[in-house]
Amino acid sequence: ENDTETAITEDYLNPYIRYIMQMVKVVLVTVLLTLCVIVDCLPHSSTKMRQKRGFRQSIVDRMGHGFGKRANTDLYDPYLTKTPNLMTADELTTNILNSEDLAQAIVKKFIDLDGDGIISTAELLRTTS
Repeated sequence: ENDTETAITEDYLNPYIRYIMQMVKVVLVTVLLTLCVIVDCLPHSSTKMRQKRGFRQSIVDRMGHGFGKRANTDLYDPYLTKTPNLMTADELTTNILNSEDLAQAIVKKFIDLDGDGIISTAELLRTTS
């Protein structure tokens, strides 16, 4: 009697256990998929934009871009074009007398050729060819 009751109970529980196992599988798959979706939707630490080399992110960084560089037009000095290319000996003498810096520059450039700061008689009396 005992064996027949056990066989009936096993036959009766077998479809029930299969159903429960299938439901557990469905629930587990659903929970795993839900967790995957939730994890994917969470903000990642890598969502902050990394600054790429050579590129700047904000307008503040781009404001100083090119600042301090000279354009070709900056090299043009309007004061130089207003001065005549030629001057008389009297005008040059007047300019030398009025400007100590100009006098020193002319002496260093055209008279003190060896740059030692001493003007020899050879430097002073040299002839130009």
